Amino acid sequence: MCSCVVERMEHRVLVVDDNADAANALARGLEHLGYTVRTANDGLSGLEIAVDFRPHSAVLDIAMPMLDGWALAERFSRLPMFRKPKLIALTGLCSAAHRARSAASGFLHHVVKPASLTTLDTLLSI
Repeated sequence: MCSCVVERMEHRVLVVDDNADAANALARGLEHLGYTVRTANDGLSGLEIAVDFRPHSAVLDIAMPMLDGWALAERFSRLPMFRKPKLIALTGLCSAAHRARSAASGFLHHVVKPASLTTLDTLLSI
């Protein structure tokens, strides 16, 4: 087995998007690439799953009800089990102000939907 596939299998990714179809499609694509993936369809569930799953990375939608992706990113950063989580915003929000808010909330990358699996794979492996 290629060492890059082994590395991905050991790389846990949490996908949080209030659009269940989008979250599941992304999860299937990332699993196909070899990542171990869990999904959540709202920020609060994402937070609960993260505590047990302990992802290395998270791909978060921003515009979600109750707990948006920015607030979720800030909460992840405060959890003791995450020293410096690799957070990727995957969103339809694309202005400079949105990107700045993502950076301020702890995201390393702000990607506008739709994004290719190749792009996300590259960002997850950095």
